[in-house]
Amino acid sequence: MIVAETKIDSSYPDSQFHIPGYNLYRNDRKKGGGGILVFISTKLHHKKLKCDKSYKSLEPIAIELSLRSKKLVLLGI
Repeated sequence: MIVAETKIDSSYPDSQFHIPGYNLYRNDRKKGGGGILVFISTKLHHKKLKCDKSYKSLEPIAIELSLRSKKLVLLGI
């Protein structure tokens, strides 16, 4: 699940958004608005990918999912 425009910042701890059985990834905007949360089931084999560039107006998160013999990339912007 991807939640965009969260409008949260580092003053909100990850524990506040904890959902049992899911890993949380987030990319907050530094000041005002924006932000993104991604919840991935702990049952799925996955890893967070590093985005090469720093964006001023976007908060991308890329997750690689391994499903059977295929790999997919989930991208939240």
